[in-house]
Amino acid sequence: MFDRHAVAVHRHPARRVGTVVADDLTSENILSARRTATQAAERAERTGEGRCPRRVGAG
Repeated sequence: MFDRHAVAVHRHPARRVGTVVADDLTSENILSARRTATQAAERAERTGEGRCPRRVGAG
């Protein structure tokens, strides 16, 4: 996730507050997104949400 999105996430704060602070903000943002995605996946696994039925004959 970090490699794909770090440049885009870093660009905005770097222009506003400088690269040193933007580095910290980028790390915090990516970690927060990762944490949220993990929690959502765990919740979906517990509740069965997000599961799609298999399509018979697809392929």
